[in-house]
Amino acid sequence: MFRPWFLRPWFRTARPDDWLGRLMDGFAFVVLTVVVLVCLLGRLPTSWIVAVDGHGILLRVVLLLVVVPLWGWARAVVHALHPRTPYLLGRTLTVITHGERLRVRARDIVAIHVEQRSPEQREVLIVELFNGTQHDVCPTDWRGAGQLFRRLNRLSGAGLRNPTASMPGF
Repeated sequence: MFRPWFLRPWFRTARPDDWLGRLMDGFAFVVLTVVVLVCLLGRLPTSWIVAVDGHGILLRVVLLLVVVPLWGWARAVVHALHPRTPYLLGRTLTVITHGERLRVRARDIVAIHVEQRSPEQREVLIVELFNGTQHDVCPTDWRGAGQLFRRLNRLSGAGLRNPTASMPGF
């Protein structure tokens, strides 16, 4: 599907599957509900209605078409506040390594691996940098991991060494 560059997500996250990740999803949904209700039921400024020649419903539809993509980006920002969430902002991947956030440029990624890691024997996305270091990005079953992988793969030019079909959105 073709999407113009300005509608493509420039901020990607993989959301953890713990209680805090679900709480953030719920909070983002409540915010969306309030924003949609304000767009549909709120009082529009008279100058805006005059500008669209009295077609208030058309103005409300345009407001919704603007607000919904903005909500998606705001939701990604809210998820990035989670202490374990890796995120890709533009061409920079931020991962959590030893309790600290590490920023890695996508062009520094040489390979992307999927390996089994303990304690739960989950499949984990791992990026290998040009200097030989490897960093865990996230488990493949987290929501958004497949999209994060595809974007990283496209930006870095690295291939997947151990492919998996269990990744959501893969």
